[in-house]
Amino acid sequence: MDTQMSIAENSTDASINLDNIPAELKGKQSVLWKTVTRKGMPTKVPFQVNGQEAKSNDPKTWASFDAVWQRYQKGGYDGVGFVFSYYDPYAGIDLDGCRDPETGKIDEWAMEVIQKLDTYTEVSPSGSGFKCFVKGNLPFDAGTGKKKNLDYPPKGGKDSAGIEVYDKGRYFTLTGRRLDGFPDTPQERDLYWIREKFWPELNRVNKPAPRQTSGPQSDVIKRARSYITTMPPAISGSGGHNQTFAVACVLVIGFGLEEDDALMLLREYNDRCEPPWSEKELQHKIKSAGQQPGERGYLLNARPQTPKAKDVDLSMLLANLGVETSQHEETDLTISQAEVEANRHKPLQYNRITCAELDASSYDLEYLIENVLVARQPCIVAGGKKCLKTSLILDMGIALAMGGCFLGKLSVNRACRTAIMTGESGLATIQETCRRICDAAGYRLADIGNLIFSEDLPRFGIRIEP
Repeated sequence: MDTQMSIAENSTDASINLDNIPAELKGKQSVLWKTVTRKGMPTKVPFQVNGQEAKSNDPKTWASFDAVWQRYQKGGYDGVGFVFSYYDPYAGIDLDGCRDPETGKIDEWAMEVIQKLDTYTEVSPSGSGFKCFVKGNLPFDAGTGKKKNLDYPPKGGKDSAGIEVYDKGRYFTLTGRRLDGFPDTPQERDLYWIREKFWPELNRVNKPAPRQTSGPQSDVIKRARSYITTMPPAISGSGGHNQTFAVACVLVIGFGLEEDDALMLLREYNDRCEPPWSEKELQHKIKSAGQQPGERGYLLNARPQTPKAKDVDLSMLLANLGVETSQHEETDLTISQAEVEANRHKPLQYNRITCAELDASSYDLEYLIENVLVARQPCIVAGGKKCLKTSLILDMGIALAMGGCFLGKLSVNRACRTAIMTGESGLATIQETCRRICDAAGYRLADIGNLIFSEDLPRFGIRIEP
């Protein structure tokens, strides 16, 4: 049975109805796209406004919708798109090969999904499918989403009918060709029924018997869960492998958890990672952590309210594992208390470089923010009262933590852990300013795991050590 419905048309642009695209999808998660032949197949490839390819898991390759739209109007691209990220509330459902581009007739299976979602839905660029935008989380343990070919006759010259669902690490094209009679903005929806309907095999997987909800083991699991919530999420290109492996070691070695319990908590942590690891990768990290030497359960007596996320010596763990750190990865090496004590009273030593050595050497600047902030060098922000120094510093901190753009224009080369120490504005002002910056950038302040603040500043004139 087919259904035919009209498309809302109210724009002079033949391919994109700009006025119909919801304002909330016209943010800083925008890209251009054009069809490129890859391995003999046409592929919709995302692009930046500078002409380079964009990446669905790299915020610094995205831009504001206005910038993307202006570039699109100059020609050379097939359309614009919206990138789904861990830091936004949106998910997308792609229904492919379900609409006849000539008659507009919609297959019954797709109409059932569209009606149940009852959200902002638009026709895809080919005219043979739909993109549905909702506010919600996907009911899958890991990954960016799911894709499945369906056993229905495909429409519009497609090889097969199918459904794809994503909530991060992917982008959707935007056409504004809204399906009439449905909401004109994304609606909040529970998506578990999609898993039940299209991936029922996931519900038949034999799962371990539920763990006891009381007793010593349950208490350890609760403490381990609380502990890893203080550990920052793994970000691709910024020590992601080492950070996730550190969490696995904390669970298996630090708290001495069994593999099943440790894997359960690592899956929870994985939801915060960008992009998330696959189930196979998570299992490998847990198994590798279990093969490491060292006393099990050394964190069981740590105070839950003051966890120390760097109690794992990654240098030892990685050496025993035989892992070589990539040049794109950062390794956090924990300094033991014994080393601190051994070096406490040693005189300071300076590396001396002669003019001849300086002249003969070659040095490269590693920019954290292009042409603004250099790694391992001080950055001083100075100015008169009420000249937005605090806002500038907080915007910089958020951009560094997220790997986004400083002041909305200057690219951050990689996301990195960032700490802001303040002794002036107070946390109330910091909170209000950060929320305002995050709202403008499309982030949620509570989800920024790479950024911390402190009001505890060292005071000049006070001797810390005798």
